[in-house]
Amino acid sequence: MGEQLKKTSILIVDDTLKNLDDLQNILQDIYTVSIARNGQVALQLSTNDPQPDLILLNILLPDMDGYKLCRQLKNSQPTEDIPVIFIIPNGDNHAELEGLKVGGNEFIYEPLNPNTVKMRIETQLTLRKLISDTENKNHQKKSVDRLQIALQNGKLGFWDVNLISGEQVLNNAGIDVFGHSSTQEFMCREDWIATLHPDDKERVLEAGASYRSGASNEYDLEYRIITPGGEVRWVNSKGTATEWDQHGNATRMLGTVADISQRKNLEASLINAKDVAEKASQAKDNFLANISHEIRTPLNAVIGLTHICLQTDMRNEQREYLDKVYLCANSLLSLIDNILDFSKIEAGKLSMESSHFSLDKLLNELVATSNIKCQDKGLKLLLEIDQNVPKQLEGDSHRLEQVLNNLVGNAIKFTEKGNVTIYTELLEESNSSTLLKFTIQDSGIGMNSQEVAELFHDFFQADPSTTRKYGGIGLGLTISKSLVELMGGEIKVESKPGEGSRFSFSARFNKAHGYIADILTSSDDSANLGTSQADAAIRAEPMQQYTDAEPDLLAPLFQQAVDLLLEYDSSVERVVKKIIPLVQNENRRTRLSAIQKALGEYDFEKSLIIFQEWAKAEDIDLEV
Repeated sequence: MGEQLKKTSILIVDDTLKNLDDLQNILQDIYTVSIARNGQVALQLSTNDPQPDLILLNILLPDMDGYKLCRQLKNSQPTEDIPVIFIIPNGDNHAELEGLKVGGNEFIYEPLNPNTVKMRIETQLTLRKLISDTENKNHQKKSVDRLQIALQNGKLGFWDVNLISGEQVLNNAGIDVFGHSSTQEFMCREDWIATLHPDDKERVLEAGASYRSGASNEYDLEYRIITPGGEVRWVNSKGTATEWDQHGNATRMLGTVADISQRKNLEASLINAKDVAEKASQAKDNFLANISHEIRTPLNAVIGLTHICLQTDMRNEQREYLDKVYLCANSLLSLIDNILDFSKIEAGKLSMESSHFSLDKLLNELVATSNIKCQDKGLKLLLEIDQNVPKQLEGDSHRLEQVLNNLVGNAIKFTEKGNVTIYTELLEESNSSTLLKFTIQDSGIGMNSQEVAELFHDFFQADPSTTRKYGGIGLGLTISKSLVELMGGEIKVESKPGEGSRFSFSARFNKAHGYIADILTSSDDSANLGTSQADAAIRAEPMQQYTDAEPDLLAPLFQQAVDLLLEYDSSVERVVKKIIPLVQNENRRTRLSAIQKALGEYDFEKSLIIFQEWAKAEDIDLEV
């Protein structure tokens, strides 16, 4: 090797006197050294005969930077295969990245370390020698890529194996992977075979034979080895053939090897932890499902029987006791539902449903239910709905109601006097969807900034006295936050101690196509009315005002009803023209009123049945 290296030519491209002196002192006894102080001279010298075997290139030159010079060298066929080692300032990550982009092979850092300089040069020259022996350019490039990866990462080794003689060459990193201390201890392929774990040996040798014969296109294996010290290690070896015999069988291979024991051990730990966690989660789910069923059965009986008892005559004292039993039972049922929802959220199994619903109806029912609690505390419950908010939506009304009930319930629970107000407004609207914002504001006890920051954590309560005084386990807001996010929105809170709280959340819904249209509530002027403890603002359905309408008004009203039904069932269209002229009749007016009432209750199936019965009574064939 010494004889060959003395004939090797190194071109130093640098105008820094110290670097030139240092490099000449390091290299002149081993290599033939030539010097270029600028890029133009370097381009000329690199094409002279004989060409340099390696170029040391400083990124800073007087006429062009090192990146531009390297790009020209790599883009020119006579010089494209000459290895280029950049000289860069220590720790300049940007220079490393730019150097790789233009085709640089390696880096040495200023100030120059003699041992590092020699090692980098020897590595690149050895690599070029291996590559120059390869005749197939495609396999040659693959070898370069893989070996270059090994050289860029100190923990990767590269190997070169003569499959005929069994002789093998490894760099120091490769020797370390297999647990040996020197190349002399690991000189032949049989030494490598001896390291293979008995459980992996047959698989590894079969994979190698398959690749060498051309039966498989890739040599990329993970297997276990046993080091001389008895340690079991996982390694990943990638290789490519570079020489073949006349029968097409590989006779020489180059490749990389890496110790992946840490990753494999971590994978095994993660798989084991995952199995344990899944079993524990399944056991928890089974327990919750079973125990909730066992609790709900007698609890529903308690609620049902209490409700029946409350319908009977009894003394005020007895009614008061039963009211408390009924309230506590429903609270317990709500608590069970929260625990189950929380379990589903943790397991990622909480899903959303989608169906048509009336936002007005949902909000009015919420007000009616919550108003009872407000009356008990002497509070006012107010509802304000922006007039642009759509009345009909498509989404999970149950989950929306759950979030609203939780936030309104909390507002009432933590408010001793004053108001609780529910605001609903439109944020965004498209042809197919709408984004709404719901805000619940109270005049209650409020919270400080630290409590607000931790509010949505599991089982959070402001302090132990909160649980004792107001009850709850701190899951409602955690569940609400998850539900809001599943509805495509986010939840926020503003609060100050003694000044109340303001919870707001957004939620996205699809528009309800094919169901009741806005004409049903076109005369609705109650959108922004407030409600008190005795009066909930409900968007009144206008149908009832037409019960005593004059006959000449019935035809257009009936046309509106038909228009709605058309979206529900297209067969209605066939009989529209035959029925409209017949509405000037008292009996038919009653039928129309029934259809309108059903539509006002958002019951399209009932409306359609009445419509069909009407057509049959008038002897009109629906199949026409």
